[in-house]
Amino acid sequence: MQVLLDRQEAGELLALEIVARVAGRPPMHEELRQISVSLLGRSRLLLLRGISDLGEAQAQALLDPLLESLAPADSHTTPYLDVFCLPGVTDAEGEAAAQALALTGLEGVTCHAGMRYRFADAVPHELRGPVEKLVGNPLIHTFHWDGHPLSSADLDADGISTEQSKAIEIRFLGSPWLRALSREHGLALDDIEMRAIQQYFEKLGRAPTDVELQSIALTWSEHCSHKTFKSTIHLNHDGHPETITGLLRTCLAEPTARLARPWVRSAFVDNAGIIALDSRHDLAFKVETHNHPTALEPYGGAHTGVGGVIRDVLAVSAEPIANTDVLCFGPPDLAQEDVPPGSFHPTRTYREVVRGVGDYGNNMGIPTVGGTIFFHPGFTANPLVFCGTAGILPHGSHPRNPRPGDAIVLLGGRTGRDGLHGATMSSATLERETVASSTVQIGSPIVEKKLRDVIPILRDEQLYHAITDCGAGGLCSAAGEMAAELGLEIDLALVPLKYEGLAPWEIWLSEAQERMVLAVDRENVPRLVECCSAYGVEASVLGIFRDDGLMKLRFGDSVVAELAMDFMHDGRPARTLSARWASPARAIHRPGAAREAEDWLLRLLSHPNIASKEDVIRRYDHEVGGATALKPLVGCSGPSDAAVLKPLPDSWRGAVITHGMNPLATKIDPYEMAFLAVDEALRNVVAAGGSIDRVALLDNFCWGDIDDPQELGSLTRAAQGCRDAALRYRTPFICGKDSLRNTSVAGGESHSIPGTLLVSAIGTVTDIRRCISMDLKAPGSSMYIIGATDAYMGGSHLLSLLGNDAGMLSKARVETPRVMRRLSRCIRRDLVLSCHDLSEGGLAVAAAEMAIAGGRGLEIDVDRMPSSTSAPEALLFGETPGRFLVEVPLGRHRKFERMMRGLPFGRLGAVVQGQVLRIRGGGRFLVKLPLEKIEHAWRKTHALAPRSATPIPPGLLPPFPTSVGQGYRRLPSFSPSRSRTVESPPLQPAPCHSDTALSRSTLTIQVGHSKPRALILTAPGTNCDRETVEACRLGGVEPELVHLNELLSGQRRLDDFGFLVLPGGFSYGDHLGAGSMLATVLRHRLLPDIESFIADGRPVLGICNGFQVLVRLGLLGPVALAPNSGGRFECRWVRLAVEPSTCIFLRDVENLQLPVAHGEGCTVVPEGSLDTILARAPLRYVDDPNGSAAHIAGVCNEAGTVFGLMPHPERAVLGWQHPARHAPEIPPGLRIFQNAASHVRAL
Repeated sequence: MQVLLDRQEAGELLALEIVARVAGRPPMHEELRQISVSLLGRSRLLLLRGISDLGEAQAQALLDPLLESLAPADSHTTPYLDVFCLPGVTDAEGEAAAQALALTGLEGVTCHAGMRYRFADAVPHELRGPVEKLVGNPLIHTFHWDGHPLSSADLDADGISTEQSKAIEIRFLGSPWLRALSREHGLALDDIEMRAIQQYFEKLGRAPTDVELQSIALTWSEHCSHKTFKSTIHLNHDGHPETITGLLRTCLAEPTARLARPWVRSAFVDNAGIIALDSRHDLAFKVETHNHPTALEPYGGAHTGVGGVIRDVLAVSAEPIANTDVLCFGPPDLAQEDVPPGSFHPTRTYREVVRGVGDYGNNMGIPTVGGTIFFHPGFTANPLVFCGTAGILPHGSHPRNPRPGDAIVLLGGRTGRDGLHGATMSSATLERETVASSTVQIGSPIVEKKLRDVIPILRDEQLYHAITDCGAGGLCSAAGEMAAELGLEIDLALVPLKYEGLAPWEIWLSEAQERMVLAVDRENVPRLVECCSAYGVEASVLGIFRDDGLMKLRFGDSVVAELAMDFMHDGRPARTLSARWASPARAIHRPGAAREAEDWLLRLLSHPNIASKEDVIRRYDHEVGGATALKPLVGCSGPSDAAVLKPLPDSWRGAVITHGMNPLATKIDPYEMAFLAVDEALRNVVAAGGSIDRVALLDNFCWGDIDDPQELGSLTRAAQGCRDAALRYRTPFICGKDSLRNTSVAGGESHSIPGTLLVSAIGTVTDIRRCISMDLKAPGSSMYIIGATDAYMGGSHLLSLLGNDAGMLSKARVETPRVMRRLSRCIRRDLVLSCHDLSEGGLAVAAAEMAIAGGRGLEIDVDRMPSSTSAPEALLFGETPGRFLVEVPLGRHRKFERMMRGLPFGRLGAVVQGQVLRIRGGGRFLVKLPLEKIEHAWRKTHALAPRSATPIPPGLLPPFPTSVGQGYRRLPSFSPSRSRTVESPPLQPAPCHSDTALSRSTLTIQVGHSKPRALILTAPGTNCDRETVEACRLGGVEPELVHLNELLSGQRRLDDFGFLVLPGGFSYGDHLGAGSMLATVLRHRLLPDIESFIADGRPVLGICNGFQVLVRLGLLGPVALAPNSGGRFECRWVRLAVEPSTCIFLRDVENLQLPVAHGEGCTVVPEGSLDTILARAPLRYVDDPNGSAAHIAGVCNEAGTVFGLMPHPERAVLGWQHPARHAPEIPPGLRIFQNAASHVRAL
């Protein structure tokens, strides 16, 4: 390899430019073109200090020579712009580069990573600002145009001068000066609160320190103390006065206490709500918002939002099993001139938020299983990002009580200026002109993944008495809340820092990500540190819990804070607020003539709130963990109503997760809007086969300017709606979050969101095999509507589409809970094949979605609907709550009708053979459209959706063709029996292969043999290890998870095993390229052992990231794995053709269907080497998701004992894991592991 370097004397930096040999078009290319700037390309930059030479070993650690090349950093004759992280902002790639060089023997190298953008022409000075905002963000990036060399001072955070703790005199200030002081120091406190602090220190006879003042402000912030939801509110509702003594208590906590559901384990007392899964396990669920940070830095805000809610679940000692995301943006087609000053265009916000959510969740190995995207002008300046995480924990395993004398232990990432004043900023109006870069954070999921790995071990060994996460407010909030009843003493000088120069108050309030605080018996500290060290987690003892109610903070020998805990947590003056709600005058509104129904339907299907979200969903790995039983896309990529997970390998019990939201209804009637949100969340549970009798709810209130009494009245009425809905449906709220003051000011303009309530639901299902999806299943089956329809269309998407906000809001009906319970019983008794809730767009849209998802025609008659109106537009497009569209199998309709007797329902029609949707009404066809036209409208790419370089057509897998690489055709089925000319039987629940069920298929390789041992290698960032363990076990192998550190330390020996598996994930974060860092570690520390293992004929299997590692090690010949040709992560099932080969893993295996989930899976073969690699390519894509050369999906060595493949066989070892929930007697992925077991036994 030729290594070309450029030494820059300024700051003694060594500059490396790494250029991709084949590069896709950057996402901002089109936006740059619109401002007359032509982007030629971009490349990676690494600036190294402390290195005198770079040899081949070092270059190999930093790049893949088959995919990238090194170039002199000053070799360009074209104009360019270099972009780097600002000092103190997380630079994950730079840190990884320094770590990789250390593995090659170059210790002590400092590295900064950046990007270089090359332009066709010089960029005029007046356009440089807009260009910088398109390629980066001034809040987190520094920009250097050609001709301005970098120095260390531009990039290093070290040496920043900061004063130590100081006293701030407030005792003698009047109100105007107190107000000014609050603003100057970012306290976000009002006059009354500042006066309370002043009086406290007057009694103490001294001035507060900056640490004390910031601590009080943080603890009293809206974000941390929920002071609006705890305030007494005098409400005037349409002239009727009422006093509410705390929304949180009266509207959320008290109804839960009244319902007294025995399966509610914890509600409103911890970081997440907890319910029972079964007698031995509990489920935790939390949904958080990260709105202000997202408005400032969309990628970082979403990224850290996901990380924060994952830590909330870790903080109740649970292991995360699923993520959700609900996103609200401005209109995708908004003209640039209409974007508020200082805001990003919705296109940019959308693109970066989706990338942030996907990057964090995928790296953590947590499936993102549910969510939605909602567009409205009110979310342009203030986007909303709701991030949710569910987890599982053994019942009774979560300790909550720190004890005096316990050590305060900090785990995880180091502390910097990240997110300073994040909690207080999110409690106030966002003023864009005054935002500091320190309020913005970029996360490091690889650090949090290590926390996720070690915390269950610490829990199971009972090494801590309490645990919480460092979120808003950092250590102040985490340790302060944990010690609220005790007191604490901490030396802030013991906090590990990212860089020097932080003041004590910055250390105490920093919101640096990926940190947890634990209360640990001092006798357990050595063992805890040992466990953490084994997983590469930094653990630091900072102090102890006291028993005198004081918070005492030191910085070395200096005391920087000493406050009474009761003043910190109970000293905030109680607030009394005035609110009003005047209901707007409304009347029934008729939008137009029914003859426009077809046009309305097509336009609704293309509406960004309703159109297919497949483009986003497939960027998230919803298969990781192998536990997603009902996926976010069902049938032919139809929109699932719910996600269902099977979290326990030895139980059929499942967890169902859904949500409901309707911001369009808030301004009409916030009380009824809350009912609608609850009703939708519960409808989705029922539609998937769950029951509302085992469902708990979460509330997330996002509101605008609550200083306006009308807005506060709207919020109050919404909370009262939650209260009454919980009692009517008998479903308790267990957790919530309020994000108030979602307003921003820029250029003298104020922008506020529509009041938005997200209701999330988590419940349990007794048997996942009884769950159903919304795709139509069988021609001839009957279609029923369940629930009555009214004439009200206020808040509907049809009226929104027509630009009309008139009309009255539909109300939730009293009988709806009975309807839901009865329908649940019908589903449990196998009387329902498919079910879909009626929400956005009403009956017509629901029918169209079911037809698209099932690939089958449908004919219904709206005159048969139970309804209080005959208006066709209300029957077709009304959004009355409490309704379902249900498919009942042929011959079961009479029993179904008997079950539903006494409740509103109607038999509308049937599923038909033809590919057409026909809806009759008034004796004529209101809608008669071919499915192709309907689907085209629904899949129509709106202006917001990023386009792939090589578009991959949507849809599920058609039957196997005769040739490899045929690609996607519009035959939307997994099974040949689903063709349009063959009537298929109703889909039956697939048998789930337990050990007993599998015994017949594995008997031949188990009799007379002991199980061979498999070493499943885990490392930082490995995230497919658990499903790999299960696959090995089912395949007849004795699996053992072995951490890389155990091999490196000599605690474990590779030679003791017969089978080596390198599972999927994002090892070490993959910042230098997929599999690069792990390959570097293995190359320099363990390669001889691996080569000896292979020489003995023992099998090695590399899956996804494991395949990438094998390739980087050079064990599979001249081949590389590049980013997908579509330029994005892809999660989908694909068909695979098995070619004749020596591969021992594919013996007696024919064509396969397996899931893929990767962003860098494009097989690249150097010119002249294709024949060599094809001879070793036993697995090739029929449906190529990534543009691989010759559609290669897997490669083996010449002997066939080392096999790497991008698809995931470990996620296809049980019948229910298949998207259609059926599989061959031996599921396709299982045979691969069985063959490995057979081979090892034969050695």
